[in-house]
Amino acid sequence: IFISDRSALKDSLLDNSFMSFVHQNDSYKRGFLQKKYSYAFDGFSFKGQTDSSNQGYDDLMDTFVFSDLCAEHKFPAEFDSYFENEWYDTLSRIEKWEEVLLAEMNLNINTSAIGHMVSCNYYPATKHFQTTSRGNTRLSAHPDVSLFTVFPFGVESGFTYKNPRGEWVELGKLENWTVFPGYFLECLTNGDLKALEHKVVLPIDRDLERTSYAFFSLPRPNTEWAINGMKVTPENYFEKYLNLF
Repeated sequence: IFISDRSALKDSLLDNSFMSFVHQNDSYKRGFLQKKYSYAFDGFSFKGQTDSSNQGYDDLMDTFVFSDLCAEHKFPAEFDSYFENEWYDTLSRIEKWEEVLLAEMNLNINTSAIGHMVSCNYYPATKHFQTTSRGNTRLSAHPDVSLFTVFPFGVESGFTYKNPRGEWVELGKLENWTVFPGYFLECLTNGDLKALEHKVVLPIDRDLERTSYAFFSLPRPNTEWAINGMKVTPENYFEKYLNLF
């Protein structure tokens, strides 16, 4: 995990946009399910959904994913203000940091072939649920689909990761930019750089709600990549990732 000395950005505009969407009725929200979109992981997912590619059916959360791989007008109107005022500035900052990390790792990756998505995650109070996610968690253990996962707004409490000794360590609340490697980076380096396995643990306070905003770097459509000496498309890679589960 790379923790920058750069102070986290304020998430108020994105948070207001996302929570405005979350508080809409179910019929409205399900008009934006992932099946309504044509690429990657864009769209709405909800607890108990069995066909989401963004979360497990038993994860105690609802999510909405949007990206620069899809036209903005196809996303809910609740996000319009964020798109107009902060989206592109945040993307620019993330792209510059990723370029620095790639250079320090001596990785020759064509960044113009990389797009970005945001997973907006809402965890309601756990007192509403009779069962938990796998492993007695709020969000079950997994690596991310990304090249890098970036938290420009910092990290909320509950985020827990597996260290090189196989021990689970809770990171704690952070108010700094934070980034870690995803499964795409592991594949592109043939396993030399491992994806960070992580989860969100249950809070002690069962009334506690939680939100988080993770920015993922992904292969753009119509690009080609070398994984284990084989040429693969983004769709091939997504299938490989989802087969982990």
